[in-house]
Amino acid sequence: MFGAVIQITTSFAVADIAINLAGLPTVNYAGDTITTHLIDFGHIRFEMGYASAIATILFLMMVGTNKAVQALLRKVGT
Repeated sequence: MFGAVIQITTSFAVADIAINLAGLPTVNYAGDTITTHLIDFGHIRFEMGYASAIATILFLMMVGTNKAVQALLRKVGT
């Protein structure tokens, strides 16, 4: 259970790999992920409202995915 939760959480943190491979910002934003988009608007452009909205959506996606996996693991475990 712990491994599944940690794996899901780290799968949303792909920004480091994308930045190392393609740079930030990428040419025509071809290699952007939601997290690199968040970094671009939050740390480079300082548009905090838009960055907060992206972070909120990302957080809700993570919580929803976490709940779905927990429900599947409970179903399989019984």
